[in-house]
Amino acid sequence: MNHPNFNFYDAFDFDDDTFMFAFQIATAVVAEEESNNQGCRAGYRGSILGHNIVNRNRKEGGLRLCNNYFAENPKFT
Repeated sequence: MNHPNFNFYDAFDFDDDTFMFAFQIATAVVAEEESNNQGCRAGYRGSILGHNIVNRNRKEGGLRLCNNYFAENPKFT
């Protein structure tokens, strides 16, 4: 139901002090969230929440495998 004398934007007509107060609160909330999340990984990967990902140096391991078994002079036969 529309009221002819009601302007939707008038409901959000703040003066400058109210706007600054709201901005300061929003800024404080964002800063607190950032400090709470410091040290946490951004985003979510995998199927286990909180699971840490360990760098296993797979590229170096693959090179070692090739050099040890499949090189011209392999370390292991």
